[in-house]
Amino acid sequence: MSFDPEYATLFQARPRWAKETIQYREGLFLREAILEEKPSIILEIGTGSGFSSASLCHSLEVASRSVGGTRDYRVISYDCTEVFYADRSKKVGDAARELLDPALLAHVEFRNPRSAADAAGDFPKDSIPFVFIDANHNHPWPTLDLLAVSRIIRPGGAVFVHDISLPFWAPNYQCWGPYHLFNDLKLEKKVPMEPMGLANIGRLRMPRSEEHTSELQS
Repeated sequence: MSFDPEYATLFQARPRWAKETIQYREGLFLREAILEEKPSIILEIGTGSGFSSASLCHSLEVASRSVGGTRDYRVISYDCTEVFYADRSKKVGDAARELLDPALLAHVEFRNPRSAADAAGDFPKDSIPFVFIDANHNHPWPTLDLLAVSRIIRPGGAVFVHDISLPFWAPNYQCWGPYHLFNDLKLEKKVPMEPMGLANIGRLRMPRSEEHTSELQS
């Protein structure tokens, strides 16, 4: 992953109160995938502070500019609460409201308090090309989140899971849900190269044919 000065500016501007966000190299990993795949919509499960929402939206804008600014795009972000868990004086998604100008923020929709199960009923079958899961990390919740939305993910769609190595990076947080989701599924996978060899974000590629849930339930 190469240095991206535009993304670095966004990352450095994230609010101090926005704890436990995606890290710079993780944001670049998502950004490169967005520039490659150019999805028109991203489904986010777990809004939190909203920095990841801002990051996803900003990368979608860059992807749109790469094709002459002709591609419309949306980030639809779900969270089960209305306030940020680490600072209850902040609403879920407030970091995006602070970071993005009104024109960019108009591409982001926060749906809360709502869950992955609600998202499954909000979109047609096979309609979502790109999903980012960063919600409840306790096992089996990440797996249940993916199962809930599997029907609406497009065949061959990309699912990004955050904190897949969290217990190794932060021993105080023994939350193994993302680890089990990412490592136990027999799907095409990709992780970023990390200096220490321990990636904390990864991409799953959904099956390109047949029923998605057959792989998830096996």
